[in-house]
Amino acid sequence: DLGQYVQLTLMLYQFTKHDSCQKGIVYGAEFLPNSLQNKHFIDCTFDKTNFSGVRACNVSLENCILKQCVIANSNFKFSDLTDTKLYIMGMASSFDSSDFSNATLCNSQFEGCSFSEAYFFNTQLLNTRFIHSEFEGAIFKRTYLEDLDLSKTTLDFAEFSQAGFNKVVFPYWSTLHITKGFSDILSGNDIYFSTSDGTHCINQTQYIEEIRLLIPYFSDVGDFLALTNIFILEGEIKKAYNSIIRGLKDAAKYSHFKLLKYLCRMASLVGLFSKQELHNFYNTIEENFLIHSLSYNEYKNYLQELDSAKRMLIDKPPERDSISISIQTTIPQDDYKRLSETIRIIDAIILETSPNAICHFEIRHNSPIELVIQAADAIIALLPMFATIEYVLNKSTTYIERLQKIIINQKQLKKNKTDNATIEQLYNQVENLKEKIDNIQKGNHGNHELLALPGTDEYNRISYTLSNSYDIPQSLRTYRTEKKDKI
Repeated sequence: DLGQYVQLTLMLYQFTKHDSCQKGIVYGAEFLPNSLQNKHFIDCTFDKTNFSGVRACNVSLENCILKQCVIANSNFKFSDLTDTKLYIMGMASSFDSSDFSNATLCNSQFEGCSFSEAYFFNTQLLNTRFIHSEFEGAIFKRTYLEDLDLSKTTLDFAEFSQAGFNKVVFPYWSTLHITKGFSDILSGNDIYFSTSDGTHCINQTQYIEEIRLLIPYFSDVGDFLALTNIFILEGEIKKAYNSIIRGLKDAAKYSHFKLLKYLCRMASLVGLFSKQELHNFYNTIEENFLIHSLSYNEYKNYLQELDSAKRMLIDKPPERDSISISIQTTIPQDDYKRLSETIRIIDAIILETSPNAICHFEIRHNSPIELVIQAADAIIALLPMFATIEYVLNKSTTYIERLQKIIINQKQLKKNKTDNATIEQLYNQVENLKEKIDNIQKGNHGNHELLALPGTDEYNRISYTLSNSYDIPQSLRTYRTEKKDKI
């Protein structure tokens, strides 16, 4: 039919336009795309569409529906599938590093597919079978899994946080290699563990009994991730600590950089080790790698993983939010007295507003000097910290009032939701800070000596960049105050 041919031709033309965004379109079985790369779809429906051999790297399918579609031999790496519902057959395709936030995968089957380092936040995985597929390094946060058979998958280095499980079959061996959430899986409802061939399938109680008996075996073969998970499950934190130390030494001996990376991540994520113990893990890496014997490529990998280990174990544990505050001063490079006084004041503010923060200063000897403060703590401490620094230096409430307005709007948006505890706490912190400032401006200083300081003109700009948790509005991710903003 000529009309259908013309219509399909026009559809393909619109589809292949560079950076085109398709909204609210229904695509059927007659639609045969060969490339979705960098395309953006919103509120679209794909009904029985065949995605075979499709280049779909970095595609965005936002709030779309894929019904009875086939995705075969296709590349969906780095894709955005936010709020999308998938009822599909997936075969020999890659979804590595893709975002499945708020998505639903239901009544589907995936065979030979890869979801390495994919992100599942608030995702529903329902009545779906995964065969010979891998989830290496995938993150499952606030995700619900029901009626799933994962026995033929690889879950090495995956993370489960605040996830729910019901009627799920996990892989017998690979589950022992996840970096977070092992005990949560074992406390799920109607959970089983099966070998990939299905010849040995047992419930949680039997599984715990068996892996306890396997501790000597795991110790003998050097399976330190499995050992650490079992010891943590048993409450043997000292043994878990020693297992990680052994694993790091083994990683250094054999230049096993992947093991190094995920042992550090596990050590940081579980939240059971003290600051000193986390430092000890880092020192073990430095002390046991024979750098002079590494090849050039191994040395590059070593430097990369050492930097990553420092961030995870010392500077910014993964479960903490972090902030980078930049203060471009007008202080000359040789004026150490004024520089030390400014650092003393900022340090006192940090100790008062965020005493548990992991924090360090950088002094960049530009002309003039720039101060960079890196701090890791809960978001409810970091933003009041910046607000206090900005007020003490600038004597302006512009940022605090902006922060109040954003938080109030966010409170309204989340009024009927259960995940607004952080916003509520942040609101109370900012209200308390504003009340202190109001009292000072009325002449009642009380014991708020820092807030009562007269301010300074020794800066050109104050800004921050926030590495924030998922429940903070995007408008709070960064802020910048120029001297001209001062009132």
